[in-house]
Amino acid sequence: MVPFTENGESKELPMAQLIQRAMNKQALQGKTTAGFPMLKMLKEILEEEQSEQEDVFRLAVETKQRVTEYVKHREKLGRDFRFPIPHPDHIKLDWDEMTVSIVGPQDEDELHERLCVIAAMVQAEISIQEAELNGHAAGCEEIKSLREFLEKTRKQVRLDDPIWKEYAPGYRKQVIDCLYYAGERPDLPHKPAETPKSIKEAVREVSDQTEPAIKHAAQNLLAHEDSIRRYLREKLESLMGDEWETRLERKYHEPRDIEHDRMRCEYEMGTFDVDNYDFTDEEKEALKDPETLAEYMAW
Repeated sequence: MVPFTENGESKELPMAQLIQRAMNKQALQGKTTAGFPMLKMLKEILEEEQSEQEDVFRLAVETKQRVTEYVKHREKLGRDFRFPIPHPDHIKLDWDEMTVSIVGPQDEDELHERLCVIAAMVQAEISIQEAELNGHAAGCEEIKSLREFLEKTRKQVRLDDPIWKEYAPGYRKQVIDCLYYAGERPDLPHKPAETPKSIKEAVREVSDQTEPAIKHAAQNLLAHEDSIRRYLREKLESLMGDEWETRLERKYHEPRDIEHDRMRCEYEMGTFDVDNYDFTDEEKEALKDPETLAEYMAW
């Protein structure tokens, strides 16, 4: 870019455009032959730019080929595989114009921003699905806003996006394991520091709405003793038997009453105290009966 001043205003233009502007001005003044030296200079610049463009395009083609081969061999690489940035699917080549564009993250910071959006989308999907199964979705403003969030972000992150396919299934398993099977709190990426304002606000909004659900599932157990959560997890594994290994592959998951589960665990561990919970006096009296208490604590 070449800086210049026009009508007292500082501007910048590529050299080729600046020469063309000067030639046009001279032509309007009738100085047609004076533009010949500039025409030669313009020709040289355009040829140089064309050469640079071809070099960039050739490099992009080679890069896409190499990274595509790298992705194909991910099974051999095992844990040494690293998600490539940019991903070959995000490198778009225009063979007619010999131009290249990248439609995805180009560095670690941009990847982190995209992962934050994806994590929020996964939590929104799970919250919507649970609300629909429980019959709470209709007329619910929270669910409405989550659907609007997904509609907005799905334009940025499609289902066939390689980053979505790479990370979303793992995030989903973490959240489901926490919500329904007494798993540890999900280790999801936090909100992005720099993203387009509309997306940043949407991520913050959906995080504010879905985070409490996860906290309720995990921290309601951990607030007392982590041993309670571990005990519940072992209990669920025992109750599910062979289905435990494939629990996260299920399409639907039965919501758990976390507080009741904790009471069951404490009952079996011999630490249950009815006064620690919000029972009515009538309910407390009924639970003094061993048979009623055992029935209430049954899994």
